[in-house]
Amino acid sequence: EDAGKVTQEVSQEKKGKLLFFMNPHGRPSQMQDELLEKNKNHIGDKTTIKYIKTSVPADRQSFYQYGVRGLPMMILLNEDGSVAKRFAPGIRTVDEISNEIKKL
Repeated sequence: EDAGKVTQEVSQEKKGKLLFFMNPHGRPSQMQDELLEKNKNHIGDKTTIKYIKTSVPADRQSFYQYGVRGLPMMILLNEDGSVAKRFAPGIRTVDEISNEIKKL
């Protein structure tokens, strides 16, 4: 009985990834970041949040790779790295984000 429980916990650790494209100096990005931070426990138990910032030169390739032009923008990835959901640029509600994460 306990062995099955351990296996279940391990499989639940597989997570999707929420890519958060942001400009650290832009107010909309800061507002989205505040929403994510306040709800990190709620969102972070199913996904890992990865911040991709305009101010980090190494992050620029990700902007090109995903075709991100408007900020803030989030892209939800499945466990295998494929795109599950591209959110429209702008501030997204926690409910909107959570509903998409539940579909993973």
